[in-house]
Amino acid sequence: ATDTVNGFVEAWYDQSGNGNDATQTTATKQPKIVESGSLVKDSSGTPAIDWDNVDDNMNLTSDLIATGAYSIFAYHEMLPSTMILKGNLNAPAFRAQTGTKYRVSSYFPVVNADFTVSSSTKLVSVIKDSSHNGRLYADGTESSSGQLSIGAGGGAVANFNMLGAESSDGAGDGKLIELIFYESDQTLNRPAIEANLANQYG
Repeated sequence: ATDTVNGFVEAWYDQSGNGNDATQTTATKQPKIVESGSLVKDSSGTPAIDWDNVDDNMNLTSDLIATGAYSIFAYHEMLPSTMILKGNLNAPAFRAQTGTKYRVSSYFPVVNADFTVSSSTKLVSVIKDSSHNGRLYADGTESSSGQLSIGAGGGAVANFNMLGAESSDGAGDGKLIELIFYESDQTLNRPAIEANLANQYG
């Protein structure tokens, strides 16, 4: 959607071929991609989608399954405590919890795993294995927290279905550039995926 000088995102198209687009049909809740006639960019000059901390969020066409092994790669400048990925309730969730901590949560029951990092950096990867243990990497460096239990999750509301939301589906805040999700453990491929993203975004 657009007005005379600003552009907003109604659909962010899935590039995997699976058709799992992120959409927001309510105009006031759409994140911005053009401001005053220019593309929105992150602090490094990369085009980005900007959530306004007022009412912006986006819904996924299909749930991302969080009850088994999964891998998330996010290049972002989302601000704490916006959930980069969020479920029907306030968990499952993947968020920058503070400036030096990421939180990965499962549901139900709720298990919160807090991973300490040196700072809320741009490229963050989390790998959950088939035993529901997780490791988190910020700009390629593993969190000092090491391996933590993320929890299995279960039931009809155990999966991710939103981008850039806050508690109770409130507004996200910050910029998201790229998100890659695998319903599998990508431990062996993680360095190559991160190198590809580093090459793309510098």
